[in-house]
Amino acid sequence: MVEQAPGKDSQSQSSVFRIKPPPKSSGNTNLQEIVHEFTDNQYHGQGVETLCVRFDEQDKYIGASYTNGTLRVFNSITGKSSLTFVNNFASEEQKAPINMFRFKPAGINGQSHGAPAHSRDMIVCVTTDGRIQYWHIPTNKCVNQILPPEEDLHQQTQDYYDENGLPKKKKSTNPLLQNSTNIDTTLNCLDFNLTSEKLAVAGNDSKVKIYNEHSPDKELLMTLKPTGRNFPGHTNRVYALKFSNTEENILYSSGWDDTVQINDLREGGSVGIISGTHVCGDAIDVCENLLVAGNYRNQKNLMLFDLRKTNKVLQFIEFDNYSTAQSGYFSECLLYGAQFYRQMSQSGIKLIATAATGGRNEYY
Repeated sequence: MVEQAPGKDSQSQSSVFRIKPPPKSSGNTNLQEIVHEFTDNQYHGQGVETLCVRFDEQDKYIGASYTNGTLRVFNSITGKSSLTFVNNFASEEQKAPINMFRFKPAGINGQSHGAPAHSRDMIVCVTTDGRIQYWHIPTNKCVNQILPPEEDLHQQTQDYYDENGLPKKKKSTNPLLQNSTNIDTTLNCLDFNLTSEKLAVAGNDSKVKIYNEHSPDKELLMTLKPTGRNFPGHTNRVYALKFSNTEENILYSSGWDDTVQINDLREGGSVGIISGTHVCGDAIDVCENLLVAGNYRNQKNLMLFDLRKTNKVLQFIEFDNYSTAQSGYFSECLLYGAQFYRQMSQSGIKLIATAATGGRNEYY
């Protein structure tokens, strides 16, 4: 678990991390104790903000991506920076920050199903200009890169609302300016399936794409499609993807269209819908039959669903926005991150960590 600690200003706030390891035993529930704390001073005072923070599978390393297009890897105990990945751009205007990244998981039983050893020492990230990058940790090199399709680079879409008031997208007649970035190519999220054989990515164009992690060129397997009148798929930006931790072909996705789509890769698209969410970050997670959604709004901030009863809300959790205002933070507490405790299935400890505006981080 990671907590971004509030600082004196937005610049220092973006570069201070507090690390709270899971309790040593199920009897230790003192989660308020800060065991380690370190500050990344590399970009202090430069107006650089943090976009994503993740642990690797062994909790040995912690990575952080920044708005200046860099990704840094730290030793989670000492805080010492071991690697800095830098996206080199021809000009300042071309900088494409890394919106989200994942340490590539080992897969079932610690294996990557015949993949070469070097493929398991990888950080995979998605950028604001639509690229998927593979950074090899031992050599500090970008060893693979998937560029957005050529047609996506030249095609713009714009939001509009149909006769029923539902958000839709249509092609724009306005051509892209020279050297400009098509915002529709922006990728916001990614996730690996249970076996680490498939990678899902999604972003501003509302498309969810599935790639084959076994093929050398990371072959595009499919783009999820509507599977019927009742399952049209996403109609707006997608900000969160999460594969099931028990079924390798089930993928949950959510974003601005106020739904969580339950996708089955064998069907090529959505087979179920959970309504009522409003997700604007890495804020959905699943554990067996439970799904948690963190909403970017000041009511019903956190929602817990029973996946056996698609639209059955087990619990609403609302933050105490009044006390937040009194403590000097923002008057509203809007969630952009939510995650189950990773060992919840094995340990029985039911814990959800959230991140929100105003520097608040809550545990339930």
